[in-house]
Amino acid sequence: MITIHLVIDRCRGLKVLVDLLDEDYTEQSELVVDALDGIGSVFELQTPTTKNDFCRMFIREGLLDPLSSALLNVMGNQSETAVEMKNKIIQILLVFSQVTQSDIHVRNAMGTRKIIRRKLRTSSFHVKLKYDIQG
Repeated sequence: MITIHLVIDRCRGLKVLVDLLDEDYTEQSELVVDALDGIGSVFELQTPTTKNDFCRMFIREGLLDPLSSALLNVMGNQSETAVEMKNKIIQILLVFSQVTQSDIHVRNAMGTRKIIRRKLRTSSFHVKLKYDIQG
């Protein structure tokens, strides 16, 4: 049985997860969901590797760009799959946000203009959507 440890260590598994997340959501939603599941699983591993280290590895593989892009792509969609994806993405971003408190490298990556702008766009979209539903 292939374990997640082996995939990460030997098969450039983190890069594969990032590449899968970068697929077109409208055409390959199952791959994107699988990538999010895999990324979430990495942070749940019982391993000597810290969350800080995993965040740094994911940053090195370019995760934040497709992750923030995926969040933007699913914000307007209210399907069950899209809601599940939003929750997974937010949980992953929450891990990164927690790590920013103690890791300057992660803080700098999370604070780039592109990532901040996308997070602001998703939050303003969320407020607009909430207003449209209530009002």
